[in-house]
Amino acid sequence: MHDSIRALDEVKDYFIFTFVRNPFTRLQSAYQHGVRKNEYTTSFSEFLKSDLSSNIWMMPQYYFVTAGSSENKKVSFIGKYENLKEDTLKIFKKLNIDKQLPHLNNNPIYERHPGLKQEDYYKSFYTEEWMKDWVRERYENDFKIFNYDMDI
Repeated sequence: MHDSIRALDEVKDYFIFTFVRNPFTRLQSAYQHGVRKNEYTTSFSEFLKSDLSSNIWMMPQYYFVTAGSSENKKVSFIGKYENLKEDTLKIFKKLNIDKQLPHLNNNPIYERHPGLKQEDYYKSFYTEEWMKDWVRERYENDFKIFNYDMDI
């Protein structure tokens, strides 16, 4: 689903889960995905300078978790992308699912460079301080609510 919890009907008795991601890596990943699909043809710097306000992929993550939430309509579990395997196992255990989560839609750079750490790769795109400040300002609540470090 690509909407906030407000889009759901009465879900009091349901186990609702979502995953969040460090805003720095989330933004860079979205940009890289768009580049691979030829949706973005500018540099990352120019991408940040463009109008991203109507792009759902660029909205702060806290919106999806909190907009329209209530006592009877709330997220039961918030996992972190950085702990994907561990948090998925928690969800699967809760739901009595005996499966492994496949990794689909992987950035091909990791196939070419298997030892490359994702954080280091994405970090290299934030070449100027204003770029880091842009992310910190736009996603300030994501950093706070989901307990992410504002340093990259």
